[in-house]
Amino acid sequence: YVGGIGELYDIRVLFDAASKLDYINLEICCRASDWEKVKDKYSQFLNNRIKVVHKKGQELIEHYLKADVASLIVKPIEYWNFAMPVKLFEYMSFQKPILSVEGTLVGKFVKHNDIGWSILYNTECLCSLFKQIYTNFELVKIKSQNTKKVINNHTWEIRAKQIQSALTE
Repeated sequence: YVGGIGELYDIRVLFDAASKLDYINLEICCRASDWEKVKDKYSQFLNNRIKVVHKKGQELIEHYLKADVASLIVKPIEYWNFAMPVKLFEYMSFQKPILSVEGTLVGKFVKHNDIGWSILYNTECLCSLFKQIYTNFELVKIKSQNTKKVINNHTWEIRAKQIQSALTE
């Protein structure tokens, strides 16, 4: 997971699920100042397989390259009904399958493009998905291939052209 952590970005279910499964290694990359504000809420989940780092920009590349999947598992509040985080497209640029939440705009996008999984925001659903992926890693490869197929439809240049086209119609 790369991004904010806090009120808009409640990712406790991700921490909880990862803490329960000994074959899951979770890396959270957030601003140090964000982490300081919320670490008391998350510290109960920390173990030697859950790592919190504070990187940005080019420093993230090594972390993206070693990740199997990327996460946008956030508590579905009204904001997520219309918000499309930049990290979604960053994850796609690294051809990472995306974990997302059913009922959010990101979840609908992920499901529509078949570039990851859209599940309910609860620990049991996420644990079940992690088990499914763990026992059939081919799923990750398939979702990565799907991401590679659709990424060119979602570059900043393509999006700008869509806006230009819409404004000139």
